[in-house]
Amino acid sequence: MIRFITGDSVDNVTNPIVQTYPMKVKSIPFTLFTIFSNKYTLYRFLWFNVREYIFTFSLLIFIVLSMIYGIKDMPSWFDNIKSETGSIFFKIGSVFRRPLPILFCLLLLPLPKNNISLISIFGTTFQDILMLHKISGWLFGIFAIIHSCCDIIGCVLGGLKLSSASYKNGILCFGFIVILVLTLFIRRKFYNIFHKIHIICFCCIIPTYIYHVKAFTHNYYYYLFIPLSLYLFDILLRFLHFVFPAKIISKEVTKTGYVILRFKKNIFYNSTQFMDVLIPTISPWSFHPFSIVCSNFTQIMERKLSEHQKDSINNPLLSQENVPITISSPNSESHVTQEEPLIKRTNKRSHCSEICIVVAPFGGWTNKLKEANEETLKKIPMFVLNPVGRPICALGNARKIVLIGTGIGFAPMLGHLQALCIDGVHEVDVICVTRSNDLVIAFQEDLIVAKTRIIGTIENYCTREIEECPRLTDVVSFIEGRPSFSSIASKYTGMKDVLVLGWGSSMLTNEIKKAFRKVQGVHFTVYTENGKF
Repeated sequence: MIRFITGDSVDNVTNPIVQTYPMKVKSIPFTLFTIFSNKYTLYRFLWFNVREYIFTFSLLIFIVLSMIYGIKDMPSWFDNIKSETGSIFFKIGSVFRRPLPILFCLLLLPLPKNNISLISIFGTTFQDILMLHKISGWLFGIFAIIHSCCDIIGCVLGGLKLSSASYKNGILCFGFIVILVLTLFIRRKFYNIFHKIHIICFCCIIPTYIYHVKAFTHNYYYYLFIPLSLYLFDILLRFLHFVFPAKIISKEVTKTGYVILRFKKNIFYNSTQFMDVLIPTISPWSFHPFSIVCSNFTQIMERKLSEHQKDSINNPLLSQENVPITISSPNSESHVTQEEPLIKRTNKRSHCSEICIVVAPFGGWTNKLKEANEETLKKIPMFVLNPVGRPICALGNARKIVLIGTGIGFAPMLGHLQALCIDGVHEVDVICVTRSNDLVIAFQEDLIVAKTRIIGTIENYCTREIEECPRLTDVVSFIEGRPSFSSIASKYTGMKDVLVLGWGSSMLTNEIKKAFRKVQGVHFTVYTENGKF
C-alpha cells in the first residue's frame, strides 16, 4: 500500500499521511521541476485522485483548443520563407507554441506556504499546487522542446534571414536556454558547475521567452497578470505577519552552548515550520532561518486521545478495535506504570501557547544571543517573517526513512520526526550528531513519544561527552565519537525503497552523499539542507 505525505499544515497537524491506490509506483524523475531542486530529490509520479484527473482533463482540453486555434491563425510570413521545409518546421513550432503561455502561467502560481495565500481561500493546499506544477511542468517541458527544436531547424533552413530580427534572436535565445536547462547529460556530468548557475538559467528563461513571444504577439503580458497578482498578495500577507512581533518568554543555555528560546505562540506558527527571525538588538540587519520545535506536539497527541475517547463513547465497537496510545518504560526511577497513558507523560514545560527555537552559537550574533541577559531579551520584540511549513519531500513508496541531522540541523530533523510519528505508519531510523546529548535530553519527551509511535532506531553520536539520562536509555542509543557514515550506509545494503533525509553543514552533507552512493542494490533519495533556506 502506497503512502505519502501530502499537504502543508492542516488543522495544526503537519502533513497527515494519506493512502493512495495499492499499486507499485514507477520512479520517474520530474524533469522541469527538479531542474531547480536538489539533485538527489526524486519526485515520483503517483496515481492521481479524482480532482487531479478532472484538472488534467480540463487542461488537456484547453491545450488542444489552443493548438487548433494556432492551426487556423497561422502567420502568413511563414509562406514567404525560401525553404519550403523550413516553413513546415516553423508552422509545426507555431502550433506547439500556443499552449506555452497557459502552462507557463500555471508554473508561476505561488505555492500556498502554510496556507498563508489567497489560493488557500478556495481550499487549495500546498500539495495541490505542487501537483499542478508537476503536470504543467511536464507539458511545458515537452512542448517547449518541440517548439524550440522546430524553430531552430526552420531558422537554419531559412538561412537565418527572417523578416523579423527580434523573432530570430528570440528563437535562438529561448531555444538555447530551454535545451541547456533540460539536457540531462549536462545536469548529470557537470552538475557541480550547473547547480551554481541554475537560478541564472531560470531567470534567463523568463525574459528570453517574453522577448521571443513579444515579436509575434503583444498579449502575452495578460498571462502574467494572474500569477504576479497572487505573488504580490501573498507577499503582502507575509509582510502583515512581520508586523506582529513574537514575545520572548524565556532563554535557556545548555551545558554545551545551545540556546533555546521560548516565546508566545502565534496562530500562524506550528511545530516543524520554518521561519525567519529578527532580534533588533542582537542582529538588527538580517533575518535568520530557524525551525520551530516543541510547540504543539503534546496538544496534538492529547487531541487524538480525546477524539478516540469521544468516538469510543459514540461507537462502542471502536473501543474494541483501537487501543489508546500508551508508552512503556522499564525505568523504575521514573515511577511510571508499564502502560501509562501518554497524556500523563507530557512535558510540563510544553504548553500549547508556547513554541521554541534552538540556536547553535557558532560566532557573530549567535554568541551575542548566548551572552545576552534573559530579562533584557524578554523586553525585546522578536520579529518573524515568512513562517512556512517544512519542505515537502515526496515519500512515494518508501518503506524505511532515515533521518540524519547535526548541529543546527537537529531542529528540522526533529520536526520531520514529529510529523512522521504522529501517524506512525513508517519505519524510521534517526541518527543525530551533536556535541553532547544534553540537547537530546531537552527534547526527551518528544523522543519518547516518537519511539512509541514508529518502528526503528534512534541513535545519537556525541562528539564530546555523554551525560546520564536514564529515561532515554531504552529509547536512544548514545554513541561516543563521530559517526562513520560508510558503516551506517552499509547497514541498508540489500534493502529497497529507502529514503534518506539529511541536514547539516556542507561537509556533512558531502559525507552523507559519498557514503550512500557506494551502497549497491539500493535506491536512495537524499534531500540535503546546509542551513541556507
